[in-house]
Amino acid sequence: MQLRACLLIAFVNVACLNIEKDSSSLRDIFSDVAPMRMNKSVESVKKDPSSFVELLADVAPMRMNQSVELLKKDPSSFVELFASANPDVINQVIGLLETLVSEADSSLITLTDRVTETSNNAATANNELVAAQDALTAANTAKSDAENAETAAKEKHDTAKAEKDAAQNDYDDQSPTYLEEKRVLQEVIEKLRPLSDYTTNCVKITTGSNSYNDGEISVKMQVNSGAITELLHQQWFKLTSVVFERCLGDQFRNLVIQNSDSNCWSGTMEFKKDKIDEYRSMICSDCSEGTGPTNMFAVDGNSDGDYLGKVFCGDGKQCNVFPGYSTEQGLCRQNAVYGGYCRCPSVLSPEDCYAKSIGWSFVAVQYRFSNKLCALLQLLHTPPTECPQNCLAYAGNGGDVTKYNGDGDLDNICMLPQ
Repeated sequence: MQLRACLLIAFVNVACLNIEKDSSSLRDIFSDVAPMRMNKSVESVKKDPSSFVELLADVAPMRMNQSVELLKKDPSSFVELFASANPDVINQVIGLLETLVSEADSSLITLTDRVTETSNNAATANNELVAAQDALTAANTAKSDAENAETAAKEKHDTAKAEKDAAQNDYDDQSPTYLEEKRVLQEVIEKLRPLSDYTTNCVKITTGSNSYNDGEISVKMQVNSGAITELLHQQWFKLTSVVFERCLGDQFRNLVIQNSDSNCWSGTMEFKKDKIDEYRSMICSDCSEGTGPTNMFAVDGNSDGDYLGKVFCGDGKQCNVFPGYSTEQGLCRQNAVYGGYCRCPSVLSPEDCYAKSIGWSFVAVQYRFSNKLCALLQLLHTPPTECPQNCLAYAGNGGDVTKYNGDGDLDNICMLPQ
């Protein structure tokens, strides 16, 4: 629109110059005007050339369009229109055309920027589309893998369930036979026990008679060499039942008891040196103190059965049970003679003193109340070759000893292993 306006100004200026030279040129200028109006216009211009401008307002648009088309089709012909024009007019037209060139450049830059922007947007959108398509492909692959895994897991589950059902059916069908067979064999074994050669170190374990005394327990034996042998696999015992009774021979050192089930077992554990002696309660070296009856052992897979016995072996751990001891008042002596011994100072109680002898070969344990001194005695008069931790070895005061008894001293107690 601006281009056409500028050309209109130039056209008017050039036309005015032509009229001043030759008024007949008006007919060419107004060739597009209706003949009657054209004749009237020509006459008016002859009388008053200044009226040309008013008349040109009707003609200029049509001529301007022709000039624009001429400029586009034939720039040389357009230039000829200004051949006789005033240089100032020509310079004005040149300035206007240069401005139009600048505006055209600006428009081209705007269009180029727009093309660049839209191209970048199209590239970004294409990248996003590719990424989305890749993600869709990965998701479809993952979905397919998950479906395959699910199918395999279902097949494995079905197989495992079928095997479990089959195993349960086998157990239900066959276990009663094996349990009865085991019961009969155990009964025969117990009947054969008295016929065995062992007559020393006899152990008897009996389930208590009060409510909740029934439960599960396992029993092992440790011999002097340190080897451990299973005596009784873990099983449940009813009230007052005898869990285990047998003479275990001279190599017997201690029992190892355990219960991995939450149903606590409780009862008595007794020991006698040989068949003709009387049973006496055993002691435990690593049990805790329960709140139950004295001489009752409670063996539990957790910790809630401590009220069932004074001696508590809980939390499913293995506990070591040793033969008990008898006590006599006084120093451990045989006609005022004592053998070699281990001297252990600052022991809190007789029970703690005796516990130091467990697992060793000492035959007597002496405790002095006034200074809490503990002595672990052997029969030989020589110093012991080994002593428990924090204890020192000393020789006896005479020859060897064959047996110890308490001499009646009121400040001392002599404990004799059974």
